[in-house]
Amino acid sequence: MQKPHIHLIDRQQEIKITILERNEGQPYGTDDNDFLPVKIEYTSKKVSFIKELIYFDTYEMLCFYCSLDNISIGNIKKQGFSFFVEPDIDFLLENIDGKILFTIFYKENEENKDRIELKQVFTKQQFNELIKKVHQGCSLWFDDSDIIEFREYLDSIEDGYYDEVLPRHRVAEVEFKNSGKLYCYLCKDESIKKGDLVVVPTFFDKETIAEIIGIEYFEEDDLPCSLDKMKKVIKKYVKPLSDKIGVHSYDITEGGFGFGLLVNFVFQKDGNSEFSIKDKNAYYNVYLKEYRDIYLDSYREMLMLKPNEMKITKGLWLTAEKVLHIGFVDKKKNFSMFFNNILDKAKKLNIRWVGIPCILEKYNGIRETTFFKTALKATKKWILENNKYEIEILFCCPNKRLYKKFKKIYDKKIKANN
Repeated sequence: MQKPHIHLIDRQQEIKITILERNEGQPYGTDDNDFLPVKIEYTSKKVSFIKELIYFDTYEMLCFYCSLDNISIGNIKKQGFSFFVEPDIDFLLENIDGKILFTIFYKENEENKDRIELKQVFTKQQFNELIKKVHQGCSLWFDDSDIIEFREYLDSIEDGYYDEVLPRHRVAEVEFKNSGKLYCYLCKDESIKKGDLVVVPTFFDKETIAEIIGIEYFEEDDLPCSLDKMKKVIKKYVKPLSDKIGVHSYDITEGGFGFGLLVNFVFQKDGNSEFSIKDKNAYYNVYLKEYRDIYLDSYREMLMLKPNEMKITKGLWLTAEKVLHIGFVDKKKNFSMFFNNILDKAKKLNIRWVGIPCILEKYNGIRETTFFKTALKATKKWILENNKYEIEILFCCPNKRLYKKFKKIYDKKIKANN
């Protein structure tokens, strides 16, 4: 098997590019010498693919090869290469204090907003090995005399072959709520990515919140407007605590009710689990009427839960994807640990939205006020301790009375602090 001539790998992804020999009679562009045939192999945790019948422009490929040793010895600090083919591929080489940073940008075509970005740092010795492999690939198409002539040609170019590439500008496409239009802002912060909310300037020096729809890289000449007129993303928007914790009243007897992750409680009485479809628990009964047999089968396992135990099942609710069943608190009534367990489990599952029904006041002598205060205090503490993990928590009250009571405590404990 032919070894790849360019091979980059990091912790999560890997890309191999192999320059191929020309098969007899196989066309490579409009002229036999216009393009180099290559094979691209990509692997990550999420996706893997092999692309063949891909062609690199020979001029760009020779420029790339002739730059490698000059990057290595520091004659060129930074050089980029664009291979205008389908897919759209860019290379960027940077000499940083003697170490070479090699970046490959890959996307299916110029219109596609999803782009793969893979970086690898090479020592001088490792980079010299890369140069040898690229030379082997080029020698399939050119002998050394051709490469020497090409070097001389590049050195004779009026603008100078060894000029550094103009910096690429990172541009965020953002959308304002309900606007339906996209606007471009410069965005240097690499941590900001597609789907994030950001604070951006608008007219009259005002600021507003917008969503990142995509990230693109542009040369200065290709920017949507001149660089001095481009507005900049101010910062990533961090939701205040009041946007992360909410309380809501919902009439669950009409039309059904579900969560992305619905938290159900299996109640404990005298150390034993119990579940009764006769309970005045609308969260259960509104569905059990229609799906009684299915739900009884599902809950047989849940009834075996011990205090603070948890189990995941496939969601049976109308809009639920997963259901997290949680045993009730033990005799020590450690409510804080109870809610920590809920949120730790959600984080482990990488779930960003969790709904918690507030229907516990009749069990084990829990006072409503105690439950509400403890729930909010424990939830607030967990969010602050895990501030890098974005999650939203909604406490759902099945009637207006509980909602008003919970909302009063929520306004004092959460909203007043923002």
